[in-house]
Amino acid sequence: MLITGRHRQWLTLSLLLILLLTFLHNAAAAPSDEDDDVESFEDPVDIEDGSIENLPTNITSDPPAPTVDASPPPPTTAPPSIPPPPPPPSPPPASSPRPLPTVPSGILKAGTASPECAIIGDLYRATGPWQFVPDTTNCCNAEYPNSSGIKCNAQGQIIYIYLAGQGLSGTLPESLGSLTGLRYLLLYYNNLSGPIPSSLTNLPLFILDLSHNRLTGSLPSSGAGWAGLGTLNLEANALTGSIPEWLTTLPSLHSLAIGQNFFTTNDPIPLFTFNVQPSANGTVLSNIPANTHPETYVPPSSVFLENFVRLPKLRQLKLDSLGISGGFPVSWEHQMVNLTKLDLSNNSMQGLIPGYLNGFVGLKTLLLDRNEFGGAIPALDNLRSLAVLDLAYNQLSGPLPPWGAGLNLTILNLSNNLLSGPLPYDNRHHWRTCSVASNYFVCTKGPAQVLSDKWKSDCRAMCSDAQETVPNVRPPINTTLAGIKVHQTHNAAAEITIQWSIIAIMALPLFMFV
Repeated sequence: MLITGRHRQWLTLSLLLILLLTFLHNAAAAPSDEDDDVESFEDPVDIEDGSIENLPTNITSDPPAPTVDASPPPPTTAPPSIPPPPPPPSPPPASSPRPLPTVPSGILKAGTASPECAIIGDLYRATGPWQFVPDTTNCCNAEYPNSSGIKCNAQGQIIYIYLAGQGLSGTLPESLGSLTGLRYLLLYYNNLSGPIPSSLTNLPLFILDLSHNRLTGSLPSSGAGWAGLGTLNLEANALTGSIPEWLTTLPSLHSLAIGQNFFTTNDPIPLFTFNVQPSANGTVLSNIPANTHPETYVPPSSVFLENFVRLPKLRQLKLDSLGISGGFPVSWEHQMVNLTKLDLSNNSMQGLIPGYLNGFVGLKTLLLDRNEFGGAIPALDNLRSLAVLDLAYNQLSGPLPPWGAGLNLTILNLSNNLLSGPLPYDNRHHWRTCSVASNYFVCTKGPAQVLSDKWKSDCRAMCSDAQETVPNVRPPINTTLAGIKVHQTHNAAAEITIQWSIIAIMALPLFMFV
């Protein structure tokens, strides 16, 4: 069909619209400096062939810092630092399944003498088949599909294994402990089960990430070889037992994530809970003693949290969903002042949020949501690097702090507390995501009413014309209110703009032949 003048006009307008949409999409998807600091643990470093050959063969007491911020993207996002692997090949017909290799035939690449590749064969037989497609550019060849997830140094030692989100299942073989040059082991977001091999503690690892699997059992009894370990991420497994002493004395550890497990904390069981829950017949269950209020109750300090003051280089600590109880230890005031990220969310902590947190001037992420903290929100005006603050689902009372608008926050969540009083007279906040819903605020009237309206539109604020009676404890949780997502453990890769190009190509015929 010939393209008439009218069709050309449609085509021109269509192309302009596509270019505009692509520009807006790129602008929205482009990562900002603030986003880089928001709630992220170290992702795998991008090791190129040249840098691999130059890696040290001996461990020093202070391992090199990874090149990107220090726990897992959801399986639906691409691994952040390493280019994503090609899509997996189509599965063979059900009538002729491809058997797993039983011998490492052809696993060595021509010209590379690396007997350690036989251990990759052990790993493949124990946890395969993997989703990676063959890639002959690596030190272990394509008999076991390893893509760019396995790298060696110039001496033929395997120093890097990155198989995150690749469908690994089964148990890890003890023979991994024979890879004496292994520095990076990243197997997060798989379906691995069984215990952590004790042989791994003999390896000179810099980063170990086994998070988001189904690992069970207790931690190894010794960490003798981990003097250079900088990042340890074991969160979201089913690990049990007490925290061994060696874990809290690692001299180089700067990032630790062990939340969402079943460790024994040795904290005393709370005598009561402020977080009341409705019973089956609609009444509210509570065992709170008379004249006991969240803002005045002083609990004993958490025994579990005392363990971590002995980690001299610790910067990032994630201990969410471990059943920690009690209050902040006094020892944290001076021993933990260098933290940049702290996640104690979804525990059973009580008492006041300590004012000494205002001295943690390097703090970028503070997650204390879903506990039982009471009293006023302390001053945090010195935390100029703070990007994420989540204090939701506690028993916090009093007014919104006036210093909030002066911080460089990108995410603020103070919802589901006992906060009250007028909404602050400020219009300076530039938060990307904000919620102060389910509190007890008073609407601003008169010329400043526009400020209340901005709190409502930007931060889901709810207010009344007169101050409502504020209860002693927060009512049962409002589960109908959509939450805001701030809990992420690995940096997500940027979206690929080609999706818009595909849409544009598909849409062109529609405009050309109207």
